[in-house]
Amino acid sequence: TFEVDISNTKRLLEGKRGEIIRQKDIIVVGESGLFTPDDIAYVQEAGVKAVLVGESLVKQSDPGSGIADLYGRNISS
Repeated sequence: TFEVDISNTKRLLEGKRGEIIRQKDIIVVGESGLFTPDDIAYVQEAGVKAVLVGESLVKQSDPGSGIADLYGRNISS
């Protein structure tokens, strides 16, 4: 069974590894398991600078509305 746990992102960005990533100004991308605005906020607080979302949008009848719901605002303009 394939399981996704967004707290892995936070764990990877803690401690010495996270310190090095921040010092080198490396862009960290959250790649899976993002379905709600709270999920996005959680990985942003952990240090993620970009996200990839797929499944949460593919399952939407209107992907534009799905994006607005995910980010809590309309980002089309």
